[in-house]
Amino acid sequence: MISLAEIQEFLAPKKLAIAGVSRNPIKFGYTVLKELREKDFEIYPK
Repeated sequence: MISLAEIQEFLAPKKLAIAGVSRNPIKFGYTVLKELREKDFEIYPK
């Protein structure tokens, strides 16, 4: 199982490229993008 420390290390850079982002606010991909941007991540959607 992945530990919390490994997840934190993965998310530490605050820059992510995300596949499957949607412009539709009902879709999960949009929610992920929105939440990460609110947490000051620099997101590159694809």
